[in-house]
Amino acid sequence: MKKILFLLFLIPVLVFCQEDQNKSAEDFVKEYSKLFEEKNWDAVQKMYAEGAIIIEPHGKVQPIRETIKSFFEKTGNIKQDVKNISTEITGPNSAIVTRIFTETRDRSGKAEVIDFFEIYILEKIDGVWKIKINYYSLNNPLIFAKTIDKKYQIPNAPLFDKAGWLVSHAWDVAILFINYFKETGTTSAEVGIMVGKRSSKTFNQSEGFDGLTDIFISGLQILSTYAEVLERDETTFKAKFLAPVVDKDFDVTSDDLYIFSKNMWTEMADYMGSDCNLSVDGDYWILSMNKK
Repeated sequence: MKKILFLLFLIPVLVFCQEDQNKSAEDFVKEYSKLFEEKNWDAVQKMYAEGAIIIEPHGKVQPIRETIKSFFEKTGNIKQDVKNISTEITGPNSAIVTRIFTETRDRSGKAEVIDFFEIYILEKIDGVWKIKINYYSLNNPLIFAKTIDKKYQIPNAPLFDKAGWLVSHAWDVAILFINYFKETGTTSAEVGIMVGKRSSKTFNQSEGFDGLTDIFISGLQILSTYAEVLERDETTFKAKFLAPVVDKDFDVTSDDLYIFSKNMWTEMADYMGSDCNLSVDGDYWILSMNKK
């Protein structure tokens, strides 16, 4: 009976301690946000534990405590509007705090608004919370004026969805371009050569093969939802990516888009001192380049 009474007494004590831990961890992150807005980098640095890391959206992991000022100081004036904050105590000296907020940055009079989702993994060291890991993802916000009724407002699309729309839009533009010139009697092969020659003029020819491959590796990320670099060295580049799908509403075939792309990229590669070949492998295109 005494054991039962003791446990009944202990339960509210544990609940109270849990709530106290929650509040202290949450207050710590709120103070971090305040100091961040004030750009008090010395104080912000002290809130990170030794060996703390930040994980960027593209997966890059880097130490943050020693580089905090150089990492964030170029963001300009900062204002954070917190939408949600939640805390989970994961141990006697550890916690996870999740924060969703909209950040407005003012860089030389140019406003930039970004939606953030951040996770802080905290560890209590000598009785003081410290950030061990800071992970964040971001998105461009969809902003509705306060005068717009809620029933007309829709949620902001995830960045993943936006990327898919961008891929589709990029190819739709190319298809519309081909379609327009077909109506004037210009073939997709001729259009590809014309676009390739024109686009090449924007390249820095002195960067040669390295510059060319950098352009294509970056470009493939907005041309396909699946892109795989198969080979890359000083003289060779080979990549595999999902072939675009042509909408039947246009007077453009898959072959039209293929020969357009092949000729366009061949012109670009030639300008930068490389050959180029585009082949079909089922649902994929294989792009190969070799330095001349």
